[in-house]
Amino acid sequence: YDLLVSIIKNAPYGIIAIDLEGGIRMCNKLALDQIGLNKKTKEVIDNKITDYTKAIPKLHDKINQCMDKGRKKFNLNNISVQDKVFNVKGRPIHNGMIITTSDITEAKENERKVLNAMLEGQENERRRLAKDIHDGIGPLMSTIKMNIESCKKEMDDISEKTLNKMMNVEALIQDV
Repeated sequence: YDLLVSIIKNAPYGIIAIDLEGGIRMCNKLALDQIGLNKKTKEVIDNKITDYTKAIPKLHDKINQCMDKGRKKFNLNNISVQDKVFNVKGRPIHNGMIITTSDITEAKENERKVLNAMLEGQENERRRLAKDIHDGIGPLMSTIKMNIESCKKEMDDISEKTLNKMMNVEALIQDV
């Protein structure tokens, strides 16, 4: 028994063992902290888990549903409590259920940082492309257009067909 208690107490994730009626039989401090309870493990033993999960409706409803319908396993992801985010898994055991919690706050924060870095990179690329177009292609197109206009003025004998082609080229340059 002492070995089991030591394992649960020192596990790297939260553990709550409940009986068939939802009474808490064992738990560790980490699980209580992750579901937002400022209690000692001794204070919650023999109490109903649903008494402590009302502030987390998604978890509360899932536990009630699982206990009513034959202790079905469940996974709840991205549960927010205060400033933390965690995942909860429930698994049936011989005389009840085992509920585990794992804090994913740091992983979610890293995910947010990666997303922000990607967005920042995309924005920088947009700025660079806009600058390249403004500083490079734009002036070149203007120079081409001015040269075509100059050629039109210098040509004494220009056919209507050639004039139309030059005007089409000017229009395309303007569109670009």
